[in-house]
Formats: sequence, C-alpha cells, structure tokens
Amino acid sequence: NRQGKSEADRIEKFAQVANTIIIFPGSAGTLQETATLISKNYYGKPEDKKKIILVGSDFFKGLIEQYNKLYEAKLIKNPPEELFSVADSEQEIINLIN
Repeated sequence: NRQGKSEADRIEKFAQVANTIIIFPGSAGTLQETATLISKNYYGKPEDKKKIILVGSDFFKGLIEQYNKLYEAKLIKNPPEELFSVADSEQEIINLIN
C-alpha cells in the first residue's frame, strides 16, 4: 500500500468524516472494515459514536449472530442494536438515518 492508503487509514477516514456509515455487502475487506467500525463504537467515547447501518441481514447474518453471542456471554456490555443497525430495504435505511 502507498503511504496513507492502508486499510486502517481508510477505516479511520470513514470514522472522521461521517456521522452515519452505511455498509453494503462486499468482500473480506468489507467485513474487516465493518468489525473495526463497530469496535470503534464499542470502545470509543459516547460522543464519537457513529450510526452504522448494515444493509442486508442475509449477508451480515454471521456477524450479527456473533455480536449477539458476545452480548449473551457478557463479553460485551452493549447489545448489538446499540452498536449498529440492520436494514433490508431503501425505506428501512431512510428510517434509520432520520
């Protein structure tokens, strides 16, 4: 990667410039970015929390289940719905943004 163009730099830029981040299905990099952004919501200051919307409950099913398991096992204190939302239609995205 060129200087300043790493995956971590991209993720940090997302977090710096947006209050709402909408994530559509993608490849392995998308899953990495998603988990990193959710972790930033979990570990970050409340005032820095971003609205994260995952588009596609089927695509993100495994990730959603994993966060539910973490919460049920008391390995994270926040329920997943406080860390991210899930939408399956344009209208659901609009409703979550507003």
